[in-house]
Amino acid sequence: MARAAPRDPRTIITPDAFAVDPELLGTPLARPGRRALALLLDLFFVGMITVLTSGVWFVLGVVIAGFFLNRARLGGRGGDRLAAVFRVFLGCMGLAALSLTLLVWGGLRWLDRSGVGDDLVAALERLEEEGTLPEGVPVDDDGNVDVAALMDRIRSGDLD
Repeated sequence: MARAAPRDPRTIITPDAFAVDPELLGTPLARPGRRALALLLDLFFVGMITVLTSGVWFVLGVVIAGFFLNRARLGGRGGDRLAAVFRVFLGCMGLAALSLTLLVWGGLRWLDRSGVGDDLVAALERLEEEGTLPEGVPVDDDGNVDVAALMDRIRSGDLD
C-alpha cells in the first residue's frame, strides 16, 4: 500500500512547494493580516509600475532583458558571449541615459541661474499681451510660432 504524502501544515515553511533555502525551513509564516498587507503593497507597486510603464514596447523590453539576464545567469551553450555583449550594451545604454539626464538637468539649472529663462518667459508674455509678433518670426498655418524654424533662423543670424 502506498504511503500518503504528509499534510502541509500551512503554518510553517516547508520544502514541498518550492525550492527553499534550508535555513528558512520550519520558520513560521506571517499572520494573515501581515500577508494581506504585503499583498496590497505588491498590488500597489504593480499598479504604479503599470501606470508609469504603460507603453507596450517598454514592457516588452523589460521582459526581453529579463530573459537574457536569466539566461546569462544560468549559463548555457553560446549564452556566455551573447550575455556579455548584452550586458555591455545595457551598460552603454544606461550610461547614455544618465549622461543625457545630467546634461538636461544641468542645462535647466544654468537657464534658471542665468536668468535667460526668465527673460524668455517675460518676452513671450509681453508678446502675448500685445498680440503681435516681431517681423520675420515664422508662424505655422494655425498662427502659432514655429519654434523649430525660429531657432534655425536665430542660429543662422537671420533674426535679431
